[in-house]
Formats: sequence, structure tokens, C-alpha cells
Amino acid sequence: MSDTVKRSVLLLPAMAAALVLGLAGCSEETPGDATPGEETSTSRPTLPGEGTEPSEDTTSTEPDSGESPLAELKPCDIVSADGADQLGLTEEEVADFGDGRVCVWRYEGANVSDSYNVQLELFDEKAIGDVVGTNVKPVPAVGSHEAVTYVDPAGGCAVAIEAGPTSRVDTRVVGGEERKACQLAMQLATLVEPELP
Repeated sequence: MSDTVKRSVLLLPAMAAALVLGLAGCSEETPGDATPGEETSTSRPTLPGEGTEPSEDTTSTEPDSGESPLAELKPCDIVSADGADQLGLTEEEVADFGDGRVCVWRYEGANVSDSYNVQLELFDEKAIGDVVGTNVKPVPAVGSHEAVTYVDPAGGCAVAIEAGPTSRVDTRVVGGEERKACQLAMQLATLVEPELP
């Protein structure tokens, strides 16, 4: 007898036993009466929002009590054309940097080393205590607002003005000589402060 036939003869009783056990499991009866289960629907499933009455619009035109006092301000609108001229700022441009709304101007000096990018940044959700920079120092209040100066990690000098418990306005000047950049940042801060809430 060949090996294949011997294996088949040995496997045949094992397969027959498995078949008998399987059939025995299917022939068990469970005592009791058969009753219909939950009624099932043959219609399509209901999608969220379907089959319900439309709800009233709950949006409000009232400002959220947690809304930033800067929410209605646009950075380029805070500095008037006369104010920009007074500081020698040109080339106004709106920008969006991360968490802030930004207006950028150019201050052109006599040469490249005396020229600067000047920015006004509105932060609705960053307080004066959230300033990230080096050499952070409190300065006398700018108008009626608390303020700090700092050196930005990307370079340049900045003044942060408190505009509320969770919001601030930064004036940042990048380029040229740091002392002049800090002077220009403070001049811009002094110019915009009366426009702040």
C-alpha cells in the first residue's frame, strides 16, 4: 500500500467522527415556543437629521462673552495713513502669521542696514504673559496699557501691549540696528495704543 493510501485510511475515521459531532450539535432542540423577535424594518436607515423637525437657528449676533476685545479690529486699519507717514512707513501689506493677524510695512532708511520690516500683530488668544522671546522686560505703561519689550527669537525688537486678560498687540521691527529697531517698535506702540480697547 502506498503512503498516500495509508494516510487516507487513517484520516477517514477522524473525519467521520468530526462529521458526527457536528451533526449532533445541529440536532439539539431548545425547549419553549418560538415567538417573533423585534420587528425589523425593510426601509433604508435614517441618517442623522432626517425624520426630525428642523430646529430653530440658535446662532447669535451677540458677541461671545469670551470673545477677544480685538476681534473687530483689523491690524492695517489701526494705523492711519497720516500715522504711517509720520513714522516713515510704506508698502502696507496684510499678512497672517500663525495665531496673529498682521499688518506689515517697510521702513526705508538711507541704506539696507538702516531699513526695517515693521509689523503690527493682533493676538486674540495670547496674553502679554505668553510672550516668547529673550530679554523680556516690563516697561512703563504705554498710554493706559501694560507693556513689555522683548527680542524676538526670529530677530528684531518688539513691544507687547496688553489688550485684555487673554489678548495682546505686538509691534515688531526686524532688520537694521537693534537699538533703532526698538525705538521704532516703541514709536509704533505709542501710535496704536489710543486705538486699543
